[in-house]
Amino acid sequence: MAGFDETNKHYTRNIGFSGAGGGDDQHIILQERINGSAGSLTSGTDNIRLINTIVKDDTGEVVDEGSGRFTLPAGTYIVKASFPAVRVGGHQAWLRKDPAGDDTVLVEGTIQTSGTVDGSGETDNRTFVEGEFTISVATSFEFQHRCNTTKTTNGAGNGVRPTGASTSDPNIFGMAHFIKTA
Repeated sequence: MAGFDETNKHYTRNIGFSGAGGGDDQHIILQERINGSAGSLTSGTDNIRLINTIVKDDTGEVVDEGSGRFTLPAGTYIVKASFPAVRVGGHQAWLRKDPAGDDTVLVEGTIQTSGTVDGSGETDNRTFVEGEFTISVATSFEFQHRCNTTKTTNGAGNGVRPTGASTSDPNIFGMAHFIKTA
């Protein structure tokens, strides 16, 4: 269950959600990095968000395939995900089904504008990927993110550390919450 650490004034990494519905299975996966930045976003490219940490898997069936890909078991899902961008101009993320086969965009995210590399305008914000989909068999997915302006080093998110945090504690950049409803 999610918790706010009153001592250190941040949400704990032990992320969970309540109120999803009677008996609905939940799966939460994150994009974490230790080095303080989520990496570059390159314009004109379907940048893969490197989802790499499963923090909640009610059924034990979510598979981390590596390189940002993951597998969900058959079912109907509600997804709520978000990913940051820093000074890349317009940007949007989406959930892509079976990138090596079917290659279908299942849920598109909001289109946002995060300023540009030259520093004008807003510097960072998030795109939100929210919707419902059904798969009949276990299926591979990845989140992809496209932008208008390339930003190296931290275009996919700029990390910060709370006072007293260890440099080995990961920064969480992207988060995806799947609720299996059927």
